[in-house]
Amino acid sequence: MILRTRVESSSPDKLLQDVGARLDQIGVPWVILRDERSPRDHIWEIDLLTVPESTSSLEAALGACGFVPLPSYGRGTHQFYLAYDARRQDWLQLDVVTELAYGPGYVVRLDAAAPQCLERRKRVGGVWRLDERDWFWTMLLHCVLDKRAVTPERRAALAEVAVRTNMTAAPLMAAIRPLLPPTLSADQLVPLVRDGSWDRVLRTRAALLRRASRREPVRSMRRVTKTAVGRTLEKPRQFRHRRGLTVALLGPHGVGKSTVARATVEGFAFPARRIDMGVWQGTEQGHGRTPLQALATIAARPLRVWRGVGVAAAHAARGRLVVFDRYTYDALLPLPPTGSLRWLKVAYFRVLAYIAPRPDLVLVLDAPGAVAFLRKAESTPDRLEEERRVFLRLVERLGAQTVDASRPLDAVCADVTATIWRRYGQRSAATVRT
Repeated sequence: MILRTRVESSSPDKLLQDVGARLDQIGVPWVILRDERSPRDHIWEIDLLTVPESTSSLEAALGACGFVPLPSYGRGTHQFYLAYDARRQDWLQLDVVTELAYGPGYVVRLDAAAPQCLERRKRVGGVWRLDERDWFWTMLLHCVLDKRAVTPERRAALAEVAVRTNMTAAPLMAAIRPLLPPTLSADQLVPLVRDGSWDRVLRTRAALLRRASRREPVRSMRRVTKTAVGRTLEKPRQFRHRRGLTVALLGPHGVGKSTVARATVEGFAFPARRIDMGVWQGTEQGHGRTPLQALATIAARPLRVWRGVGVAAAHAARGRLVVFDRYTYDALLPLPPTGSLRWLKVAYFRVLAYIAPRPDLVLVLDAPGAVAFLRKAESTPDRLEEERRVFLRLVERLGAQTVDASRPLDAVCADVTATIWRRYGQRSAATVRT
C-alpha cells in the first residue's frame, strides 16, 4: 500500500480542494480524518467527517463536482462517493461519516466527539485537517479496532506525535477515558505507542470491545446485528445499482482503439473487461480459402457476434465495465470497389452492423487519416480518411460521442475514462430520481 502521508506539507488533490471550497461556500462543516492510497494504487481514499444535518447539502455539492454515490448497506453512517480526476488521471473516493465509531458494528463510539473535532480543525494547504491531538486518537482507534494493523508509515507518524505532544491531556480524553477498561489507562497506552510496542497496542483491541459491549449491551447488540444483516444483504441490494456499462470504441485503423481500451480497463475504478469484436470485412475470401470455407465464415460471423454480446452481458450483470474494442458498426466501412456479388456483400454487412444490441455508450476516436497513417501504416491516408468520415456519420445516427484521438494517447485515455464516468453519474442520478 502506498500511503499518502499525513504531514501538513503534503499537497492535497486539486479535485479535493474544489470540493472543499464548494462545501465551505454553502456552509457545510467538514474535516479530513484519514487519506491514503488503496491497494489498487490508482484510487486515493479520503475519509471525511461532517454533521448529520449537512449530508443532503454535501451530497448535492459532491454531485456538482462529478462524484457518484456508491450505495452501501450495513456500514453505519458511512456514505461513499467516487469521482475521476482527468487532470491527474486518478480516482478519488470519499468515505463520509457523521460520527466517530469503531470496531464491529461500530460499537466503540466517541460520544459528542465529532462536533468538537470539527470545532478544533485547522486549515492546512487549502483543506481542513484534524487538530494533531484529535488525529492521534482517532487514527489509533481506527488502526486497532478497524484495521487490526498499523502500517509502518502510520507507526512512525503516531510515534512522532506521541513524543512531542502530551496526548493524555488531549481534548478527546473526556470521550476516550470511559471506553478504556480498568486495566488500561491512557498513561499506559501512550508510552507503548511512543516506544513502538505495537504488538501490545494491538492486543488491547479485545479489551476495548468488551468494555464497549458491557457499557451499552443492548445498543451494542443492536448495532452489531444491524451491521451483520446489512452487509449480508448488501450485494443483492446493490444489484440494481451496480449493473456495469457497455462501451464501444470505434474509429479508423491507427487511432489507438486497442491501446485505449486496454488502458481504460486496467485503470478503471470498478472491475472491467475488454472484448475484441474483431475485423468484419475481408476474412471470408482470399488467403487460399475454398468457397465452402468462405461460406462457413459468413455463417459463423453472426454467431461470433452474439457470443461476444453474451459474454459482455454476463460481465455487465456482475457490475463490470465492458469495453468493446471495435463493434459490429465496423461492418459499415466501405467495401473494396471490385469483387463478385458486391451488392450482396453490402446487404450482408449492413444487416451484420445492426445485428447486436446498441451499447450503453459509443465513443468514436477521431483523428485525421494522415495522423492515423503515421501511427499504423496498414492502409493509405486517403482510405483512413474515408473510414473516418463513415464513423463521423455514425455519431449523430447512434447518439455517439467523439474523442479527439490526435492527441497523445494518455490524454485520450483520460478523456475516454472521464466520459464513461459521466455516464455512470447520469445513470446514478436517474436511478435516484426513480
